[in-house]
Amino acid sequence: MKLNLGCGTDKKEGYINLDIREEVRPDIVADVKKLPFKVKAFKEIVCNDIIEHFSWRQSKEILTQIKKLLRKDGVLIIRCPDIRKIINDFDFLTLRRFNALLFGGQDYKHNYHFACFTKEYLQELLQMKLVKEEKTESKYNMKLYFRYE
Repeated sequence: MKLNLGCGTDKKEGYINLDIREEVRPDIVADVKKLPFKVKAFKEIVCNDIIEHFSWRQSKEILTQIKKLLRKDGVLIIRCPDIRKIINDFDFLTLRRFNALLFGGQDYKHNYHFACFTKEYLQELLQMKLVKEEKTESKYNMKLYFRYE
């Protein structure tokens, strides 16, 4: 099985699409903090643009819970803002754009950012092998593939 956590409007075929917002009509409405799945249930979990929406103090705990859902040799894909890229371009961004990148769009209840990440920090939190990096549509995001061994 494959899981698309915090799917929003980006529903993926062949995945269980989960989101906290009923209005985006996911397969399952649930909070990432209280996932309704058994341990080691998934061979792949996609987390596009969700981990930054939780307190930095909760990051390790939430990522640990997500990691527990992976089977051995399972893959965790994380896309999130890269704080290093955002800070490096501070002088070239409008303050409005900088605020949106750093703090979220803030256009609905759950669209606020509470944590910042770098590739190295995610590796430290997850204690998983980074197997692939991919470019994203936004130069301020990173997309990382981790394998659970």
